[in-house]
Amino acid sequence: MTYYLAGYYLVRPKLISFGPDKGKVVQTCSSCINDNLLDTWAYSWTIPGKKIEKEIKATFHITDDEIAAIRAWVDKKFEEKKIGWADVFLDQETALTYKQLFFAHVPNVQLMAIYLSEEDAIALISEFEPQQSNIGEMGIIHILNKRISEHEATNEETLGYDFIGVEVGGSFHTFYCNNVTEELLSKLGLTLNSLGLFDRVDNWKQTHEYLNDEANGLEPVPWVIAKTKLVR
Repeated sequence: MTYYLAGYYLVRPKLISFGPDKGKVVQTCSSCINDNLLDTWAYSWTIPGKKIEKEIKATFHITDDEIAAIRAWVDKKFEEKKIGWADVFLDQETALTYKQLFFAHVPNVQLMAIYLSEEDAIALISEFEPQQSNIGEMGIIHILNKRISEHEATNEETLGYDFIGVEVGGSFHTFYCNNVTEELLSKLGLTLNSLGLFDRVDNWKQTHEYLNDEANGLEPVPWVIAKTKLVR
């Protein structure tokens, strides 16, 4: 099966704070669960509010001046199409430079990549490709359109498969957001590894149908299977 790159993410794993999986640490790129160092606050045109900015400064131990520097840098790289909206780096070098420039003091940060099957890539492009010239292209769609195949990356280690539900704008949920872990394990015959991901997904058709049936309790967005990798 051919897989295509869907972006790079700087992630700091943390304990799940809700639901039946509370207290677990899982290797998902979803900012719903883990800290994403390139979150919406890092783009100058967003207005996170004073409460959110206070949380950001406390979480990452950065100042107002450093946030301003981050936003200026992110804006520049966004214009250069090195960063996409939202939260996604379009190449490894830009992600690693961002980490070194602004977050070298933050421990336990991982550069991770996600890849989608050709079928899922085509489905997301069809769903989210802008139909009007005044609508911007989501970062995940921009990079999927490049058709960068998985075998071109030689410094990556597969962690497992995540199930992600993509929102308009490009951010995405993981199945952990919906408290359906036990249902997925029992009804689809899946097994989680020690990283909180699936080592294998044998029945892709059945899995897609289950994830995209709103009656099963997941967010009403397109769900795909994301091969998740750690960049060494």
